[in-house]
Amino acid sequence: TQGPTRIQVSVEFRGVRPEPENVHILPGGGGGLVRIYSDLQDETILPSAKLTKYRTPLRPKAEGVVIPLPDDRDVIPYNNKRIYELILSYEFNQEETGSFTPIAPALQGVLYESAYESQIMLIFDSQKKFLGVADAYPDEVKAPKGNVTIRMQVRHDSPEMLEKLANMTIWIERKLDKDISLRAFSSKAAMQIGKATVKKRILRRSMGASVFFEEPSKIPSSCKPGDVLTGTANYASGDVSLLGEGKRPGGYKISYLVGPKPPTKPSTDATTPELPDERTVEEKIAEAIRDLKVS
Repeated sequence: TQGPTRIQVSVEFRGVRPEPENVHILPGGGGGLVRIYSDLQDETILPSAKLTKYRTPLRPKAEGVVIPLPDDRDVIPYNNKRIYELILSYEFNQEETGSFTPIAPALQGVLYESAYESQIMLIFDSQKKFLGVADAYPDEVKAPKGNVTIRMQVRHDSPEMLEKLANMTIWIERKLDKDISLRAFSSKAAMQIGKATVKKRILRRSMGASVFFEEPSKIPSSCKPGDVLTGTANYASGDVSLLGEGKRPGGYKISYLVGPKPPTKPSTDATTPELPDERTVEEKIAEAIRDLKVS
């Protein structure tokens, strides 16, 4: 009929849907389990994952101090509330010249919807040379070999809110020298045996399948216990740059927590130490006389 008409439209996008979207693998935890589904149509699947970066946790050198800002511009006009700042100082050793990204999960990734007024990081080398700045969306910073200092300022009109962050952990993210590929299996038993990885196949409409990602077999020497390896996982087969492939651009997040290092094996070249002779003098004389008679 003629005239305005109101309609309601529901849009669904095809592709492989994983649950959970983000995979976190713990050391000794039996790998990472993901259930994948094809909701709208048959999809060609070929699960894969790779780790490309690692993050190191970093605590402040000392508990942060909250102080009021002194300038008139740091007073909110309509309610006359003064702004406070929290200053946090971090230090770490850059073992060789390279790039890193400072990550503050509690604050970054949001702007106007943030619970805090603002935050900023200033980064310096051991000679107090300014290297770069980081805020809500940090970029890589190149640093020379040696100690690196990060000074962070967080602002808010409530000192109690700032005191919650007085011992906040941040993360130093670096790229791995070489990507680590994780094999995918269809069952936990297959993963433990190490055979029969998931092959390219069709996942029928409205059906699901299990995918188990193994732990990395080797950990880079630059990674320490407590570090987190991060990367991406993909489940659909095909070129992500082609339209209609059903493969999510950028993939899904996957991470692995680095566990304790295994004990070092004793060297096979080490000689067995000679045990001390605990015989008495009389026993030694008697044994010498016996050997003389035998000879």
